[in-house]
Amino acid sequence: MKKWMFFKGVKIMLFATSAAIVFGYLVVWLWNALIPEIFHANPITFWQGIGLLVLSRILFGGFGHKWGGANRKHGMFKEKLEQKMASMSPEELMEFQAKWKNHCGYGWNRNNKRTEDIPTEN
Repeated sequence: MKKWMFFKGVKIMLFATSAAIVFGYLVVWLWNALIPEIFHANPITFWQGIGLLVLSRILFGGFGHKWGGANRKHGMFKEKLEQKMASMSPEELMEFQAKWKNHCGYGWNRNNKRTEDIPTEN
């Protein structure tokens, strides 16, 4: 069992290292292709590209599913809303949905049709 965990750890380390190398070179390539032309800045090295990746991770919290704070906050909001809606009576739920239907979508549904243009069943 421990041998399997060791090999899994080695695989993860190899994948993380290769991903860092690929993303580092991608940042360097994009920077050196665009920024010197647009802003008359100097080209960067591989290690500076890795530094930019780390800095962007620190500032913006991207690159992952679990690591970003925004995903956790969205999940908590969604859970609170579901709990609130579960405790509503059917009349309250219909009133709540009617109130927010046009507020969030500005009168448009997901198919880009005005909600007034959609026929309703009577």
